[in-house]
Amino acid sequence: MSIPADQCANLLRDALSNRPTDPWSEESAMWFADVSGIVNAHDRFLGVPFETAIPYVTQGGVAMSPESANAVLSSQAQFVARTRSMLTRLQLITNTYVTRQVGAGAVHDYFEEIRNLVAGATRDVLFIDPYIDASFVPRYLPQIPPGVSVRLLTSERQAVALPQALNLYQQQHGNTAQTRVMPNNSMHDRYLIVDGRDVYQSGASFKDGARNAPTSINQIVDVAADLVRAHEANWANARSP
Repeated sequence: MSIPADQCANLLRDALSNRPTDPWSEESAMWFADVSGIVNAHDRFLGVPFETAIPYVTQGGVAMSPESANAVLSSQAQFVARTRSMLTRLQLITNTYVTRQVGAGAVHDYFEEIRNLVAGATRDVLFIDPYIDASFVPRYLPQIPPGVSVRLLTSERQAVALPQALNLYQQQHGNTAQTRVMPNNSMHDRYLIVDGRDVYQSGASFKDGARNAPTSINQIVDVAADLVRAHEANWANARSP
C-alpha cells in the first residue's frame, strides 16, 4: 500500500531540511537511500529515477580522481534537485505549500524555519532584506550547505557594517557571501529565494524574526517566477558596498 501524497510531501520536506553536510559520509549515503525509499513508497514509477541514481550518488573514497569526485557531486546535486521538484509536484497536488506562523518572542522557532529552508539549497541562496546587518552573518551563514552560493541584497544603510562582518567571517571560515546594496527607500519586503526557483516571503526582517511581534513565513507560488526575475534584475543593477 502506497503512502499518500501529503505524507510523502511531509517526509521529503523533512529530509531536505536535514540533509547531511558531508557528501562522502555514510550518513549521506543513507540519506539518498531514504529519499529513494520515500518516493518509492508513494509511487514506484516516480521512484525509478531515484532508485537508479543511488549507485552514482553514493560512490566515494580517498582514491577517487578529481574528475570522478566532481561527477559524484554533480549527480548528488541532480538528485537533490529532483527531490525538490518532486516535493513541488506533491505540494501542487495537495495544496500544502509552506506557511508558518511564528509567535512573538519565538526567535528560535523562526530561526529553525529559515534554517530548514536554506538547508535544502543546492546552488544558490538569495536573501532580500533592507535590514540585513552584521548579526545576520554568524546566525545564517553556517546553515548554508557547502558549495552553495550566498547572496545578500540589502539597503545602503548596511553598506559599512555588513561587509566588515563578512570579511572577518571569511578570514576564519573561508567562505562568505556576496553583498550588494540598493537605495534605502527602494526596499521594503523581505524574501528568500532558494536555487532561483523557490520563493519565500518573511513578514519580519531575517535578523529580528519574531523578536518583538508575531510574524509569518509564506511560500509564494503564483508569481514566484516573476519575483525571481524582478529580484535578479535588482541584483544586477545594485552596487557593491
